[in-house]
Amino acid sequence: MNNGIFTAFACFLVLSWIVLSASCTTTDRYIGIRRFEYDVTSQSALGLLAVRHGVWIAWSGGLSAPDLYVQPIGTAQVWRFPISGAPNQLRLLPLAERRLALLWLESSAGTVPRLQVATVEADGTLRRAPFEIGAAQRYTALPTPSGGILAFTISDESLSVAQLDRLGRPYGKFRVAESAHTVAATLDQRNQLHLLWLAPSDGQLWQLLYVSFDLGLLDQSAPRLPAPTLLAVLRLADSEYFESFSAVADAEHVYVVWNVVSVSRESESARLEGLFFPLNTPLRSRSLNLSALPTNLRHVSLPLADGVLSGAPTLVGSREAQHIVFGALAVQGIFRLQQVAATSENEILSSDVAAALSANNALHLAWLVQSAQGKAGLRYAVFPRPQPAVASN
Repeated sequence: MNNGIFTAFACFLVLSWIVLSASCTTTDRYIGIRRFEYDVTSQSALGLLAVRHGVWIAWSGGLSAPDLYVQPIGTAQVWRFPISGAPNQLRLLPLAERRLALLWLESSAGTVPRLQVATVEADGTLRRAPFEIGAAQRYTALPTPSGGILAFTISDESLSVAQLDRLGRPYGKFRVAESAHTVAATLDQRNQLHLLWLAPSDGQLWQLLYVSFDLGLLDQSAPRLPAPTLLAVLRLADSEYFESFSAVADAEHVYVVWNVVSVSRESESARLEGLFFPLNTPLRSRSLNLSALPTNLRHVSLPLADGVLSGAPTLVGSREAQHIVFGALAVQGIFRLQQVAATSENEILSSDVAAALSANNALHLAWLVQSAQGKAGLRYAVFPRPQPAVASN
């Protein structure tokens, strides 16, 4: 197959998953990868959302103009929203009636980061200006079946959950744990919330803690949460730290993965670990077999799906600052592993990979690259989501 026919065929496959634009522009090295020529820096924050009525990408500008930008994939329209401080950990989440919520941590020099939220209508207009949820060094967030959002924040090592209504307005907040370093959360098909966090213990030990309850519990004025379950005790060396921590649920199991980075004078290395357990029996947890993945996988995530997750969860990460890696995650291990060249010559991957799963079983990815001259670029691509049933036949 010559290059022209192969490029046209790749464009057809990509467009069959989602309309990217009026035309498909690729090169031999960038089959199916779209370039956005916008003013970004290697420190820009990225967010990605894939739902039934479209795909949106969000990013922040440079340090001198840290505004937020939102664009529906497949259009040339870009909406710009000014903010007052440098954002990070940007997320796009769905709200009721096709609205979108932008969440991010915003901080100025010498100030504690604050979690902010803004609401955008389906046509891109700003419905609700940025509103502060509260102080947070880290957070994660989930859309709820009723069209709202749950935001899980860590501030001064305390873990809390904040509730946002269908317009993205905070209306309730309560504490979950007194000690937490990082948090992950997921919903299963029964609207049962599964919440996990890492808490420092004695010396170099860390506790992996877990609690689960029905979302209806949050409707109570003073909800009493179940006592957490200790899933594992982890040990870190002085030169190690947790880089990523993510969880997802399918029809039968909860999966949680984390990676630990070890720093030396010469280099950094990473190891990935994880476990899974049946939805109702966390004490039956077992280690995940992740041996099929390449070594030194960084910035690992388990992206959430639009609506109920059908099929296996997907694991996404990056390696060697040049490749994006993804595969299907199952109790037996990793299937249908793929590695995508995310950079061209003399470029490096300079950000975490933003990932989202749409209802048509497509995996959407967005990332930043940086050239040898220091110029940053925004990239986007979509692929069929890998499924283990195909690999096991």
